[in-house]
Amino acid sequence: MRNGVTTVVLQALDDYSRSLPHEDVERLDLTLAYRINGRVLDETRGFPFQLVAESRLGHKWTKWVTGIEITNEPYRGFWEKRGHSNEADVPPEWVDE
Repeated sequence: MRNGVTTVVLQALDDYSRSLPHEDVERLDLTLAYRINGRVLDETRGFPFQLVAESRLGHKWTKWVTGIEITNEPYRGFWEKRGHSNEADVPPEWVDE
């Protein structure tokens, strides 16, 4: 972890937020998308940006991303404060091989 960074926080519209462990951001195939299927995202699809998070459940695929913060503090976003897993790994039995 660089300079003690442990967490990446994604800020979105309407004070919505989400976090990912910094090690996941470095290890996983993540995309900060501004287009989907060749078309620029519109407001219903996540304009201005949507995070696409390989191997993570949908609540980590943050839409309407407006800012990114790095920190050395743990962070619980909207769904984590409501009891959802911060790791949000897709269960192995859900993955087609």
